[in-house]
Amino acid sequence: MLRAVLLATLLGISLTAFAATEVDQSRTKFAQVKDQDSAAAAAQLTTLIAEGTMKANAATHFLTRRNWEMLLHDMQDAIGSMRSPEAQKIFANMLPKSPPDAQVLLCLGLKKAPANIEVDAAAMTLVRNGTHFRVLVSAMEMLAAHKHAPAAEKIISVLDPQAFPSVQIAALRALAMIPDKASVPAIMKYLTGVQGDGGRYLYEATTALRAITGEKLDAIAPELKRWWERNEKDWAFDAAKAKAPVYNYELTEKKEVDYYDIPVVENRLVIVLDCSGSMQLGGTPNRLERAKEALKLLISRLRDKQLFNIVTYSNAPRRWKQQPPLVSATEAARKEATAYVEGLKFGGGTQTTTTMEETLREIVVTTGCETIFLVTDGNPNPWSQEITNEQQERHISWINESLKTRINTIGIYTKVASDSKFKINEDVEKMREFLKKLAEHNDGIYKEINVEGKKE
Repeated sequence: MLRAVLLATLLGISLTAFAATEVDQSRTKFAQVKDQDSAAAAAQLTTLIAEGTMKANAATHFLTRRNWEMLLHDMQDAIGSMRSPEAQKIFANMLPKSPPDAQVLLCLGLKKAPANIEVDAAAMTLVRNGTHFRVLVSAMEMLAAHKHAPAAEKIISVLDPQAFPSVQIAALRALAMIPDKASVPAIMKYLTGVQGDGGRYLYEATTALRAITGEKLDAIAPELKRWWERNEKDWAFDAAKAKAPVYNYELTEKKEVDYYDIPVVENRLVIVLDCSGSMQLGGTPNRLERAKEALKLLISRLRDKQLFNIVTYSNAPRRWKQQPPLVSATEAARKEATAYVEGLKFGGGTQTTTTMEETLREIVVTTGCETIFLVTDGNPNPWSQEITNEQQERHISWINESLKTRINTIGIYTKVASDSKFKINEDVEKMREFLKKLAEHNDGIYKEINVEGKKE
């Protein structure tokens, strides 16, 4: 490899172009097996995934990494279509032996295939304390999708309020999908260790309890405790009462604090605000001015125990606080954040994918942030000419698949006749579809702002 890179350099070929050639070679190999359903195809695909994840992680240029990751998206999808016993046997054999990033892709791909005893048994070996959180989340998601009843006991063993946030969410959701008599006492014990008012985790736990018991329980910790004290002695699991879980129900209820009418139930949040040139549209006040007022109002209503950050972007992302990645919403922090918001100016492009990617990989991975609010008025700028909005949405959602951060999206379309002088061409329908899908695929909801501004 080193010799090839040196040769490429001597010949005046960029390393990015050289890496692209490697991606193309893997893409060709993948094309030869993606529509097959055999042991040989499964073995080749597993090898390609292991190699692809390694190359993506080693990439020093973001375009090279994204090229590999776009190919890995497709490979993950292909796993779910290889359903023959021969292919499934290969996956079951390779799953425990693969590198962690490859295990994530295998589990997330296999969850779309029908349940298989050997595959599920292999995934069970990954559900244990000490497993990398992304692998653990993906394995539990697969077992839940397959409704693998024996997994409940193992999932209970990793349900810990000190675990990485996405592990807690995935475990609670898996228990909701695989009702078991031991799950209710385990969830109640878990709730005693959840700090403060519980934030999103209290709602995830309540969703699981509702599904397992069939009862309409409220996400109020003291009331849940009293309910369990009344019922613990005589409670017995009744499969006939169990219901399909209804996730994210809290987003449909009125809460004390909201942002663009979206309830804020989380204790760790990031607001991502578009400050591109088109935010000058909308008359007086313009789009950015309206967005700044809404954000300042939210900041003023945050509680000290909540952690937050603000990421603004146009041509590139910029954080209000670089370190720590999330800050306690003390009075001093709220005052400083408000001043930062007041000073924001519009200008530049709309690098949404780069910004969301950095937010997920640099803030969420280190803090377990519960939710992101994305406020934008424009289609995301593609990183190369052929990249579509659909591919950008898929890329963001793919990164977040094992992080489980909720992404709420707000589209701003405010416009007045005088905006025509700016000659900014907007495709609202494309943007609306991008934001709707991004929220839908990431446990969030979509809102749009289309208020007439005052004419200048």
